[in-house]
This record gives sequence, C-alpha cells and structure tokens, in this order.
Amino acid sequence: DATSNTATLTVTSPTVNTVSNQSNVYGSTISLTVTATAPVSSWSGTLPAGLSINSSGVISGTLTEDVINSPFSSSVTANFTAGGSNTKNFTWTITQKTLTISGLTGNNKVYDGNTNATLSGTASLVGIVGLDNVILSGTPTATFNNKNVGIGKPITVSGYTLSGSKSGNYTLTQPT
Repeated sequence: DATSNTATLTVTSPTVNTVSNQSNVYGSTISLTVTATAPVSSWSGTLPAGLSINSSGVISGTLTEDVINSPFSSSVTANFTAGGSNTKNFTWTITQKTLTISGLTGNNKVYDGNTNATLSGTASLVGIVGLDNVILSGTPTATFNNKNVGIGKPITVSGYTLSGSKSGNYTLTQPT
C-alpha cells in the first residue's frame, strides 16, 4: 500500500524592512541604516537634498532640502541578489535650524533714568549651513532689564531679522 505525503510550501517575497518617518533639523548630519529580509545587490532612493543611500543601505549626508518642501515624500528601493525588488515609502519632515548672533557687547552707561542700552561690536550669524544665502537684517533695539543702577545687568536685544534666499530654513535667537 503506497502512502502519499503532501506538503505545503509558502514562499514569501523579500522586502525592505519598515522605514520610520523621519524628522530632522535642516543642516543635520544624517546616518540611517535601512535593512531588508534578503541579500541586496543595490539600493536606490528618492531622498531630500544632500542625502544619498549607499550599497550597504546607509542613508547619509547633510540635510539641505529646503524646509518649505517639508514633509518630503521619500522612498528606498532594494534590488535583491536573487532577483526582484521592493520599495518602502516614508516622509521626511525638515524643521528650521536656530541661528544665534555673536560679536556684540553691551556698553556701560551713566545713569539716566531709562532702560535704553547700546551695543558695540559687529553682529554676525552663527550656525549657517555651508554657503547658504542668509543675511542678518533689521533694526536692533537694546534695553536693560530695569532703569536701576547695577553691575552686570542683563540686556535684551530685539529687532534683528533674517533675509536672503535660504532664510526660510532658519529661525533666529536674539542676543542677550
């Protein structure tokens, strides 16, 4: 009496493992490893400006996609050694980078009953990415925290603004 054996074979296609949505500050240095369920012969992707994916599945570079394009629709595709490919889509949210101002010093003054303060030095922006066109503009106003006499009194500055073709990628912290 012959016996027959039956087996069920389930074949699953290789895939790119889930890629989480990303959120980074403009100008950040990125290093993100993407993996797959089978050996990969090559990777490709649609990524924000400044980023690329290498043959090992590592997304890297300096994030220079303009904030106005955020969230950026991204994807990575794995071409598998055994044939076939798989793509995962995700979004990349890009937030503004904070710039600061350096080069200013608050000046001493003779008591005059008001909070007006003056500054000396040359204001310059700190934190610009690469050669981005960002210009420090505006009409700054400096004030002491109160009208009383004192040593080492804090000065608050307001009125500086940013301009230039890449200014939308940044926010500005006023000096104190």
